[in-house]
Amino acid sequence: MIDLHQETAALAAWPTHERLRALQRIIPRARVDDALAQTGRDRTHCRRLPGWFMVWFMIALGLFSRDAYRQIFRWLQVFRPGGIPGRSTLCEARQRLGVAPLRALAAQVVALLGRPETPGAFYRGMRTMAIDGFVLNVADTPANERAFGRPGSGRAPGAFPQVRVLALCETGSHVMWTWLIKSLRSAEITMAPALLRFLQPDMLLLWDRHFLTHATVSAVRVRQAHLLARITSNRVFIPIQHLPDGSYLAKLYPSAADRRRDRHGLLVRLIEYTLDDPQRPGKEERHRLLTTLLDAELDPARTLVCLYHERWEE
Repeated sequence: MIDLHQETAALAAWPTHERLRALQRIIPRARVDDALAQTGRDRTHCRRLPGWFMVWFMIALGLFSRDAYRQIFRWLQVFRPGGIPGRSTLCEARQRLGVAPLRALAAQVVALLGRPETPGAFYRGMRTMAIDGFVLNVADTPANERAFGRPGSGRAPGAFPQVRVLALCETGSHVMWTWLIKSLRSAEITMAPALLRFLQPDMLLLWDRHFLTHATVSAVRVRQAHLLARITSNRVFIPIQHLPDGSYLAKLYPSAADRRRDRHGLLVRLIEYTLDDPQRPGKEERHRLLTTLLDAELDPARTLVCLYHERWEE
């Protein structure tokens, strides 16, 4: 769902003054001051590069990711006119600030943006969410390489260390609502459970085939949320009840032994289908979706299939 290059390119197409205006509107000075006070960084005095300015500078590193430090400072002079410091001075101020104020600020300003009228934000009153992952290059330093690892092709290591990011996103707005940043060695399947505790009642989570386990489905239902997920072809489900729309009810078990003893099973609904659009990948292959939405009258199979594919292809 997240195409980082596409999102970055769209942002870069905005005029500089529009990006700065958005920064001011979404993250007002009062929010920045609150985050600094909350983390005890408001007592770090530097008249030339105060904490509130450095918070905006850190955020601007993302808004102007292709520009050098001093150029970014020039853009931000609309907030604080003055001479342009050297790169080393900006680096030292960045280190003094640390990450704690940015964490506190993110907790204040990152919010779900979808409204009932927002295209793709809701399905039958449920807010649609997705878990999505990607990797990012980070600065080529020994500390980053030790902490996060470096990709390799077998012949040579990659040019930069990389981090793995897994995010719980709102599908209608593409807002990354909450996220984990781990080493490149971490697997998305082991990271996903930590994000499920942020689900809210009446959310509908769409996810890819690799995340599905008995434990993760249980975690979704404990939060009173629902799930619509693609599943791998090797998963075994025995129909309990066939429904009028061609889907069927079955049980998801923690293990094969539990299936044989019919214990700890979760009631789920399976939808099997093929794609007949010649432009789509996987045409004429059999696909399967698993959902915790069990009522075929309220949630017809065709509707859920279209919902799943539309959300991932946005």
